[in-house]
Amino acid sequence: MSGSEMPPPFRSTFVTVVAWIFIGIAGFISLFALLESVMLQMVILPLMQQHAFPIQPPPPNMPMLSAWWLAHAVWMCRIAFLLALVMLTAAIGLLFRKEWARRLLIGFMLLGILCKCAATVMQWWIPLSTYTNLQLPSNTSPETVEMMQSFASMMQHVLVVMRIFSVISAIIVSVLLGWIIRRLSSRPIRAEFQAVAFPLGTSGHAP
Repeated sequence: MSGSEMPPPFRSTFVTVVAWIFIGIAGFISLFALLESVMLQMVILPLMQQHAFPIQPPPPNMPMLSAWWLAHAVWMCRIAFLLALVMLTAAIGLLFRKEWARRLLIGFMLLGILCKCAATVMQWWIPLSTYTNLQLPSNTSPETVEMMQSFASMMQHVLVVMRIFSVISAIIVSVLLGWIIRRLSSRPIRAEFQAVAFPLGTSGHAP
């Protein structure tokens, strides 16, 4: 090796592994959101219109956010697909040590922590009766009423378990993503991205 040649910039295994993990996650979310949007637009909604199944208004005890989500399901799938594509682009950029990709992926992880915590809080904020108070017609048979009451009682226990699991998963996800954010924001990792941006050590330097 001559004196004018420079060794290739160092690439840590940590950044490579994180990049490939997020490439897999973003790719799966992109495919799932695309298929879900296509199914809603080309199969489910046309089938309902063909058989004259009008979309009924949501029940009065349904949470406002759930009713809004159902009314805009197609657009939510489209937005999820676009966000997943952006995250996939950021993950690929991270693999090639692009500084903008590092910053963008950190932003996605911060957004993920906020969304996970907000969803957990909302689960505990909405009363269980909202999901288990079933509006049955007045001519419903006593046997059906008893069966539905038993089902509602079982659902209450299931929802409690789901709420506890959501708290545990929110803590795990927040700690894990927070650790990744801290590592990606550390001086050695930032210096690694600067080394790729300025491989010959010209005007760039690690902050």
